[in-house]
Amino acid sequence: MKKLILLLLFILISCNNYNIEKKWNSANNFLENKNLREAITIYKEIITKYPSSDYAIKSQFQIAEIYLNDKKEYDIAIDEFNLILKNHPTSNEAKNALFMISYIYNNYLNSYSHAIHNYNLFLKKYPEDDLAPSVKYELQGLEKYKNQIDSLNNIIR
Repeated sequence: MKKLILLLLFILISCNNYNIEKKWNSANNFLENKNLREAITIYKEIITKYPSSDYAIKSQFQIAEIYLNDKKEYDIAIDEFNLILKNHPTSNEAKNALFMISYIYNNYLNSYSHAIHNYNLFLKKYPEDDLAPSVKYELQGLEKYKNQIDSLNNIIR
């Protein structure tokens, strides 16, 4: 009886993995064909049905990248990346999401104080990461805006 239960459990898990992979591949095919709406719909379905799977985290990242690269909706991309930080803070995608949030603030939204804050947060959390030199480089480039930001903050206070 115990072996039968283990066998049924194995079959159930195998079917579940097959379904996730099938949905993942389907979403990626839609993305390749620039059918962004369908891709996002399936990615969100993966996130909802399999929230603790690696595919859910990857799906969330894909959605954020669609809003960043294809739709050029930077605020929505930041919101989507923030969902990774909130729901999967220890994942590798969380590290990449934090970097991307910083990068968007710096290079697309010209929100330099947000960029500096998030880049510094990245260095605090991941000081030895492969992206740390890039973050330091970005922060050096932002130094020229630091005086302007400080001046504006003093005016607001």
